[in-house]
Amino acid sequence: MAEQNKVYYLVLDGKKHGPYSEKDLQDLFDKGKITGNTLFARKGMKEWSPISESGILKDDDGIPILPKSDVEEEHESAWTKFFGDSVIAKIAAFFICYAIIHFLIQTIWNLVFG
Repeated sequence: MAEQNKVYYLVLDGKKHGPYSEKDLQDLFDKGKITGNTLFARKGMKEWSPISESGILKDDDGIPILPKSDVEEEHESAWTKFFGDSVIAKIAAFFICYAIIHFLIQTIWNLVFG
């Protein structure tokens, strides 16, 4: 009986995986293994679609999730590519930004008040 509920397939790392049940999909989402933009399909579908369009996945409040916009993903990945994703990298990024802002303020101050 449980096997009959496993009707969903996902594209992960460019390959088809599955089948999964709705509970499996929610667990993968809750663990951060898939996002709203992860492509999914089930029998009868003509093409792969972002899983957020299915209404299957819910957030902590039970509300269907929304896909991230392409702009959010590009911004997030550019930040991660440049600074990394560790706590130390984020602290270093903070101090780099602080130093740049401090330099700019000091330069403007010197230009204005000489």
